[in-house]
Amino acid sequence: MAAGSTPGRVGRRCIWASWPNGNAADWIGHPVQQQLPAAKLLLDSYHGLKHLADCAGVLYGEQACEAQRWVDAARQRLLQQGASGVQTYVAAERAAVRWPRKGAALAEGMACLARRAESLAYAERLALGQ
Repeated sequence: MAAGSTPGRVGRRCIWASWPNGNAADWIGHPVQQQLPAAKLLLDSYHGLKHLADCAGVLYGEQACEAQRWVDAARQRLLQQGASGVQTYVAAERAAVRWPRKGAALAEGMACLARRAESLAYAERLALGQ
């Protein structure tokens, strides 16, 4: 599919779309809701965890074992408890940091998770076998 193409129908239950910058989170919802009003958007776990990995890189350094442990713990909360679980985890970490740069990275991560809270329903979907 060519970059910059518009959404189109693929059968009765699917919709495809492409976007030139690789991040459709801010604008894909409206066309999907028009085409499939009952659809529930879900941010793929790779992109959800990418935001958390970015926070861990600032906290511990990108190659640090501690960073990987932090992301693994955040992943578990995200998959088991959804948005509220991971937001609580990040908020607790933010309350404990003393360096402004680390606090800012966590604040940014928390804001991103808050904006995408409805599309982080991994726990609910996994419980339904989806």
